[in-house]
Amino acid sequence: MFKKLASVLVLLATTTSGFAFEILGDSASVDMRVTSIISHETGSTITASGPVEGYGKVWVTLELTSSDSNRNQGVLGGQGRALLDDGSMVGSPFMGNWSRAGHLVTVLFLDNVSNGAQNFVKWTLDLHEETITGVYYPIK
Repeated sequence: MFKKLASVLVLLATTTSGFAFEILGDSASVDMRVTSIISHETGSTITASGPVEGYGKVWVTLELTSSDSNRNQGVLGGQGRALLDDGSMVGSPFMGNWSRAGHLVTVLFLDNVSNGAQNFVKWTLDLHEETITGVYYPIK
């Protein structure tokens, strides 16, 4: 009996660890200031700007749409523009998901930059501080 229980526990431990999601590889930081938050019936529109490593000055508009009545999670769409250090500009649409825990909103999305770059992005929006911090990982 003990051997069966131990086998089941080992199986569960190794099976669930296979579902963990970890990103490895090159990354770059994001540190922006929220410039506006507009609430509407289905969610919020948030704008922000600031320096993004590798992209210079960046402006973004995030469209957060709630998918539950508590407004704790949903889908995300948006647009970004970057003024690169050489004076050229690039843009990107993006789509993903968001979730809220208290005053912190985590957004996860993929972008498709007009220069051919593609990134996986993970940001934390602090509603109290009106900041966005996080990281992006180049995938192409």
